[in-house]
Amino acid sequence: MNPETMFVLRSATLGQELDRSIKALRPGPGGDPARMRILERLGASLLASLEAFRERLTALENNGRGADLKARWGALHNLEDDSERNRKEAAEIALGIAMRAAGLDGGVCALADALIVELCNRASLRWSGMTIIGPEHDYRDLAETIRLRSRVRDIWELPVVAHEFGHFLRLHLIERDASFGIHDSYYGALKEDAKVWTEKEPRLTWNHVQEVFADVCAVHALGPTFARAAVFLVFDPRENSVWKKTHPSYSFRVQVICSALAALHDGTERPFYGIAGELSEAWTQACALAGSQLAKDDELPRTIVANIWRLLGTTFPRLRYVRGPAFIHADALLRTPHDPALLTKAPIGEVLDAAWKARLEDPRSTASLAERVTTALRNES
Repeated sequence: MNPETMFVLRSATLGQELDRSIKALRPGPGGDPARMRILERLGASLLASLEAFRERLTALENNGRGADLKARWGALHNLEDDSERNRKEAAEIALGIAMRAAGLDGGVCALADALIVELCNRASLRWSGMTIIGPEHDYRDLAETIRLRSRVRDIWELPVVAHEFGHFLRLHLIERDASFGIHDSYYGALKEDAKVWTEKEPRLTWNHVQEVFADVCAVHALGPTFARAAVFLVFDPRENSVWKKTHPSYSFRVQVICSALAALHDGTERPFYGIAGELSEAWTQACALAGSQLAKDDELPRTIVANIWRLLGTTFPRLRYVRGPAFIHADALLRTPHDPALLTKAPIGEVLDAAWKARLEDPRSTASLAERVTTALRNES
């Protein structure tokens, strides 16, 4: 087989994949209304970029025989690399949309959308994206989507979307500073502080700091609800001390989250200080049972939390979580067999907080609690 034939086969394969990606993102006539609505909201920018890649490939193929084959191979490799992220994104979006449209998410994605809108309203932000099912919890700015990992089927892991909201909020800060020409911004100061932190902890990178920022933002927005979901359901004590390329160790993140929760106040008191201590102790015990190495208590997480706390408190003071009348009402209601519809119109964050509190007080009620709260929140969303 000569190199020209190999080139034709390789370019044809890329063309077929781009065509499938474009077709998957293009709403067709007579399709499922929910799917079409999601595609219209999520796929426009991604679809345009994929179509641009397809045009580049068509132009490359049309060069035909006689052109420099080495240069054409180089151009094809560049096109494969340039379009890889978009092709992967399109495949994940198509699958996530299909799972949501088929109801395989148990309705959790719609609840996540409603929770994000609630947080955006408190932060005076606008979010036009949507939640879908994906391989892992994630936020993708390319199509402004939040992904919930496929195993999520009820309310208990729902609070982790506040972490992904933290990434959305961080990108908003960058855009805001750029649009107003702010150079000496709070976010800019955070990046300068991060240089000092990475010197104190060589394993810590700017990517890690971004994840920590999202963790603190999630505590700022949802208080103990996010902290409990992360520590009890998302973090793996068997990998307590493992630092990954994109995320710091769970040990480091637990220290950050518990420090943030302990520092969260309602203007006069720190009502979650005790919960933070309980979570920290529960994580320590889980790591011991898993045979995982325990990290020593570190001052650096508390320093990082204090700096991010100042940033959030200054830029998004209304986002700070406070247990209000809705929490008190939901806490009392969930202890009785009353109709869960009475929770309708209550802030989702406070209802989830009350639900987690009730679950920990009576773990046997987990399934019935989830069903009651989900029914009420679905009626709301």
